[in-house]
Amino acid sequence: MKKIFKEYPLVILLIIAALLIFPNLGNSYLWQDEGETAFIAKNTLKVGYPLAYDGVNKPQTMEMYEKTSPQQWYKEPYRYAPWLQFYITAASFKLFGLNTHAARLPFAIFGLFSIMLIWFLSEEIFAQRTISIIATLSCVVCIPYILHIRQCHWYVLVSFFTLWALLSYLQMLKKKRYSTLGLILSGILLFHSNHGIFIPVFLGIGLHYLTFAAKELKITSLMIAAIVIAIFCFPFLYLLSGSEFAAGFDTVHIRHQIEYYMRMINKWVFPWAALFNIWLFASIFKRRFKWFLKSQPQGVYLLICVIFTTILFLIIPKVRAFRYINHLIPLLLILQARILLGWIKSSKKLATIGIALILFTNVFTMGAPFLKPIRILLTEYIYELTHDYDGPVEGIVVYLKENAKPGDTVKINYGDLPLMFYTDLRVDNRPFRETETYPQWIVYRRDWVGSDFFKTDYGKKVLAGYEKIVLDYPDTRWHNRPDPNEHRFRTAGQQPKLEIYKKR
Repeated sequence: MKKIFKEYPLVILLIIAALLIFPNLGNSYLWQDEGETAFIAKNTLKVGYPLAYDGVNKPQTMEMYEKTSPQQWYKEPYRYAPWLQFYITAASFKLFGLNTHAARLPFAIFGLFSIMLIWFLSEEIFAQRTISIIATLSCVVCIPYILHIRQCHWYVLVSFFTLWALLSYLQMLKKKRYSTLGLILSGILLFHSNHGIFIPVFLGIGLHYLTFAAKELKITSLMIAAIVIAIFCFPFLYLLSGSEFAAGFDTVHIRHQIEYYMRMINKWVFPWAALFNIWLFASIFKRRFKWFLKSQPQGVYLLICVIFTTILFLIIPKVRAFRYINHLIPLLLILQARILLGWIKSSKKLATIGIALILFTNVFTMGAPFLKPIRILLTEYIYELTHDYDGPVEGIVVYLKENAKPGDTVKINYGDLPLMFYTDLRVDNRPFRETETYPQWIVYRRDWVGSDFFKTDYGKKVLAGYEKIVLDYPDTRWHNRPDPNEHRFRTAGQQPKLEIYKKR
């Protein structure tokens, strides 16, 4: 703790980070992925382990439930995701009650500590305060990273334990005390945060060891750590369905995956295309090419190895999303800080302008200049922190809490998991069109049901037998997810209103 307060720039940056992470944390209702964590955590609080079925509702994601009887549902554990997030959320519910703020609070705390680890990892790699300041500040004002920190889901846990694992591994190379224990603990907790991210991160560590560090550290130390991690992790693999990382090896698919992740990194995190062009122009102008990777500290190669193995791993699954590279954001920003230090050494005035543009605007990621409006995400995000956000989940929950009767059934295609968390109603979340049912309430989500639903025979029967209720809430597709391509910093204006149908 004394070390933290001696580094007063770190303290200042952590204060700024806290001001961006914690305000208005419980304003926007939980969206679908957060609802999953909160619902399973609520069940965990009741029975002591992540139970999928609470006696009334169960998630639709579990294909294996179709093979089991209702009697088995009462004891069936949740297999779709690792469990650490559920225990953390359940502990918060125990302390602060079942509410949105309590659901997100522990993840926000992990997020603040992850920013502190960015400083320590930068110091471990470069031992240069300027790089540590730039890297940490870059992460503090990286709005996509902050958005994921404020989510009741595994995103920030993966970032925190990845940073801890890399820091511990580098300390092992320097024979520092307790570093092996740090690698073991961070590895175990990373696995139980998201096993799909654990694999490429530790493959990256292994790649670095075999390529760059085999002479500095006896392999027995790593083997001991690997065996202990395996003992505490691999037995749990039989519990996990792994369907989130279903694989596909189509070459066209792989090319599209690579293009997607490189585009997301360039647009929202690390403007590699612009930085490369600037380096190329400067090298031609000076008639001297200085390769960035030449004579760098061990830690630089470690970051590159982990980034490489993660991207390589992510091109295999069919699913793709920004969330799967969220843990790479700190690593990319540390590398970017090293590049920006070179700018400072060349010209402090120009570097200051360049760094400000990179950190606070989209100037370096716009493509052709002036074809897109300049955005300052920080100001948009501050607006979100200081204003109310209304989305479909809030509208559904608030209305049904006021108007539905105990024991009523609600049919809904998307947004079922938050509804299970916030209410005690029975939720019918089976495929909307494939199961023609007529419960007390039907929630019409046009992006998920289809705009032509009421032209079908089923839809016509709903119109004939139900009262249409239009709520003053926008029917946005996701409510509000943290993916920077999809996130809304204010309540949607030009959107159709949410519709709920009540049985006559």
